[in-house]
Amino acid sequence: MRKKRITDFLKGFFGKNKSLKIFSLILAFAVWFVVMSYLNPSETRIFSVPLTIEGIDELENGNLVCLNIDSLKDQDIRIKISATRPDLNNLSAAKDKLSATADVGKFSGYYSRDLTQPVSVSVVPSLSDYSNLYEIVGYSPSGIFAQLDRLVFFEVPVKVIVEDETNESFTHRDPVPAVSTITVKGPESLAGTIAYAGLSIDLSQAREDNVTEAVPVLYDANGGVVDSRFFSVTTAAVEVRTEILKQGEIRIAPPEYTGRAAAGYNVTDVKLSPEVLKVEGKDDSRNMSPIELPTIDISGADENVTRTFDVEDLLSERGLTAASDEYLTVTVEIVVERSAPVNVEISETDLNIKGMGENLELAAPIGSISFEVYGNSEDIDSARIYGEIDLSGLGQGSHRVRVTPQLPPGVEAAEPVYVQVELAVREEAPPAEETSEEISSETAAESASEEETLEIGG
Repeated sequence: MRKKRITDFLKGFFGKNKSLKIFSLILAFAVWFVVMSYLNPSETRIFSVPLTIEGIDELENGNLVCLNIDSLKDQDIRIKISATRPDLNNLSAAKDKLSATADVGKFSGYYSRDLTQPVSVSVVPSLSDYSNLYEIVGYSPSGIFAQLDRLVFFEVPVKVIVEDETNESFTHRDPVPAVSTITVKGPESLAGTIAYAGLSIDLSQAREDNVTEAVPVLYDANGGVVDSRFFSVTTAAVEVRTEILKQGEIRIAPPEYTGRAAAGYNVTDVKLSPEVLKVEGKDDSRNMSPIELPTIDISGADENVTRTFDVEDLLSERGLTAASDEYLTVTVEIVVERSAPVNVEISETDLNIKGMGENLELAAPIGSISFEVYGNSEDIDSARIYGEIDLSGLGQGSHRVRVTPQLPPGVEAAEPVYVQVELAVREEAPPAEETSEEISSETAAESASEEETLEIGG
């Protein structure tokens, strides 16, 4: 019921004397505007601005550096400003008028002091415009701590880094920088973090001796690039010289060998390891004659003969070097194997029989003797094989007799040679009968003799 009365009252109020009511609203707004414009009370508002570090150059002129400069710059300073609301709104739209600074330049003379502890630096807020309209009533933080260190000079070794290698037809010696060390300026406490100064070069297009300049880049022990904000290199660029070489291959000629292997053994193969040497040099080695190795003596060998030769000097004579250590030596293996036996014969006419008893004779021809020998086939084919048997002390009957072959040097029988010999007693020949002619001749001779005797006597 009461709610209905209020509603009816508002409808009646706004439904009657509308012009008067509109004028009243306008007048009230005007009064509010005048009060707010001339009698507006002050308010406070907090603004956040980045901290500006000043005096860096002065610090460096004193050979000092602020190690935590980046973290200090990242700080925001909260500044509390008192002003009217419109002025505060204006300041919000132009925050670059508000700043906060910290000056580290006043410590430029601290080089000889103990710098193990950070130093305190005051923060100073400021407002460039509207100084009469605004009041800084507070800020936080009011100070910062700067970690200072001395700037010192120290030497670091130089290391050449080949970013892109030569193509497969070329290679290179170790690049040689013009200097072995360079001087670096940086914080004393961080000097130990620098392992070397890297000089990066590109050899991908190099076809002849290369000379280039490389800008030093500082690296730590793990190969990571060191933050160069605190370090400066006194040398802008370093000259690097690189000797470019051609790559090629040289064959190894199988070596000659002298002497003869043991009887019954022959050389069946000559093996080389490696057969080809990969080499480097100023001249193209692909058309060079093969490397010749010393002669190897195999006299009396009954197993493989292995020799290892150092070829470094042989390559050096040609102005070449081995591409790697595996090509500094060559191993030669002369394969010596047992020969396959060869069948030979001793004819009966080439068999010398000695020691046979005077009353004995061969009951049957011995014939050819066939047996196997080991040796060089050429020597065997070109030789006439003789033999000898000794029948001393043997009587009538069948006997197995050792044959002694007369073989050329380097040839030997595969096993002892024997022959079966049949001996028989020699038969006596019957006495021969006198013929009539022989008797008549003897009688006539006797008569003539008697006659001669008589004549002499008479």
